[in-house]
Amino acid sequence: MRRHLTYQEFSYIVRFRETEMSLNEIPIEEHEPELPSSETFRHHGSVALVISPESLQHEPGILIHRSCSGKQPIITLSVFSCDVTENIPIYDNHIHLSPRGRNIEALKEFESAGGTGLTLVTLPYDEVVISEADDFLRSYQITLSMAERARSSTELKINVAVGPYPVLILPLAERFGLEKAEKMMISGMNIAAELVASGKANAIGEIGRPHFDVSEEITVSSNRILLHGMELAAENGCPVIIHCESGSPELMKELSEMAGSASLDPGMVIKHFCPPLVRDDETHGVMPSIPASRRSVREALSKGDRFMLETDHIDDPERPGAVMSVNTVPKRVLAMLSNGEMSEGTAWKIGADIPKMYDGPKGKH
Repeated sequence: MRRHLTYQEFSYIVRFRETEMSLNEIPIEEHEPELPSSETFRHHGSVALVISPESLQHEPGILIHRSCSGKQPIITLSVFSCDVTENIPIYDNHIHLSPRGRNIEALKEFESAGGTGLTLVTLPYDEVVISEADDFLRSYQITLSMAERARSSTELKINVAVGPYPVLILPLAERFGLEKAEKMMISGMNIAAELVASGKANAIGEIGRPHFDVSEEITVSSNRILLHGMELAAENGCPVIIHCESGSPELMKELSEMAGSASLDPGMVIKHFCPPLVRDDETHGVMPSIPASRRSVREALSKGDRFMLETDHIDDPERPGAVMSVNTVPKRVLAMLSNGEMSEGTAWKIGADIPKMYDGPKGKH
């Protein structure tokens, strides 16, 4: 049973004599089911109060309240029924796995935390040095192989995005010249589109342009490559995941207009690692994929519910937990369901309805 939270409490009353005793040393004596908030009840001659969840210090899956009856301290551990939220879909829109990292074990952790689906996005791998166009296929096959192994080891819904990583244009241009580098990147884009057309991948990404300052000629070349990727996405009815500089309403408008010139629905353009831009006047139809920090999610929710959540987890054994821990999205969603900051309707929209865009032309959102 995964830890999903609702406002219907199940309470355990635990007595102990030393208030310094750690929680894992305290024996659980009894299970008192379905006690309504603010109702007092008796347990072995002691009286405790069931406190509403918003009044307690809490972590996903458990609420802790300390009280005292006479000379004897009492600790109330409140956990929650799974009846309402057991099937809540929780989707991380941007996860990377590494052949050298935890890969499948990381996704098992995501699933055990409550995650139900994700977008697995390719990255340049140390195992494949891009020296010719066919090397892109070898790189994408690593991503597809990890996705297949994860599907056989978990019950997760795994969508795969493949595409030429935008920053690759810099080392390729240095080695082969910008003209050849652009042709190689275009070939990598074509191979990605073929994998989508064959049903092996679900999206083209992450594609775009370097997220830091580069020369004008690199920017112009990157934009040509990106436009070609959008045209291929329009032909295949799939999303594109955009890697570029930090999001702003002006950038979202630029991406929306570029999508229009490629005959691609702007709603199929996903801005990766986007600030909490949610209103129509901020997104211009582009889909924001927002890092799942408390501040960003709260700001996004204050504006609406048309967005996705992500961690950009990179599965780097030398940087565990970067960019965000793999269990962040389920922990954030469940905590916000618990304290009322997120409604079930919103959770369903961002965790199930919006990710349907990966299902092909019928899944457009």
